[in-house]
Amino acid sequence: MARCSRLDYKGALHHVMARGIEQREIFHCDGDKNAFLDRLGEVVETTGASVYAWTLMPNHVHLLYRTGEVPIGRCMMSILGGHATYFNTKYERSGHLFQNRFKSILVDDQTYFLAVLRYVHLNPVRSGLVSLSELSDYRWTGHSSLMGLRVRWWQDNDFVLSLFGEDPREARTRLAEFLLQCDEDSDVDLMESGKLLANTRDRTMADRPSSGGSHVPPVRILGSRDFAERTLAKAASPILQLPAGVSGDREDRERFRDLAGRLADALEVEVAAVLAGARTRRCSRARSILCFLAFGRLGMSLTRIAQELRLSVSAISQAKLRGESLIRDDLPLNRLVQRVADHDPEGQ
Repeated sequence: MARCSRLDYKGALHHVMARGIEQREIFHCDGDKNAFLDRLGEVVETTGASVYAWTLMPNHVHLLYRTGEVPIGRCMMSILGGHATYFNTKYERSGHLFQNRFKSILVDDQTYFLAVLRYVHLNPVRSGLVSLSELSDYRWTGHSSLMGLRVRWWQDNDFVLSLFGEDPREARTRLAEFLLQCDEDSDVDLMESGKLLANTRDRTMADRPSSGGSHVPPVRILGSRDFAERTLAKAASPILQLPAGVSGDREDRERFRDLAGRLADALEVEVAAVLAGARTRRCSRARSILCFLAFGRLGMSLTRIAQELRLSVSAISQAKLRGESLIRDDLPLNRLVQRVADHDPEGQ
């Protein structure tokens, strides 16, 4: 069953959720969480996205995220795929880390911005990981940064605080009071339901192209009917662009070729032979690892990798799994590939 395109456009505000498969943990230690946040920060910096609120729970994450110059799907593929690669490599596991695709709800920022922000930051409180009085100093939500107790350079605190006043000190006091005013049952019901608007499915089916028997699920929108109609109109236009003068395909190709070259040098094979599909054992090995890294680190889809290597998507999928197995079972190779992926030839 084909997947539908995710509803998105430049400036769209999303409540993003990603859960571990079978409710398993996606973080085993603070280092795992820091690695995830570093990757999130890199995506924010390079794509012009904005993050206003976030929470890392043992088996899931929440983000209040505004799309920048790059579609949210590609950004989340880079963040979540990169974390899955990191996690699987570190803990010598294979297979999916996250449950299905990430979930996102489009949010009307004129009406529900603060409600979603509060919901996201209160997740650890509702789960009993921390009390409300301790939340300001809790490391794994964006609330501590909003309160000025921790520095997360990529988090857009200025915008959030501006909603509570011009003076940062007074704004933080009002923000803290706002959290205390929450109606927990109301907030949870609102966010968990996604407030699916009536007829959204029908409008989406009419306004978006369908490919044969593809399945188009209801679009999750938190906002008024007018907001839903404006959102669908925006998403129907191809306004989401990469930075001026840069095509998505060309950028992917440049990053892919750069990674292929560094990997070929490290494994002492000819990059041209790897890209041309040479069937020698060394080239096949390098190509499998390349597919694994391109998917996990570069956030490229299997289809895009298949286009670059002129192979079928199923062949790329199998190669990716072989690459993951090779890295997991060979510690020296694991370290070598990690340096290549981090673009650190000296291993420092």
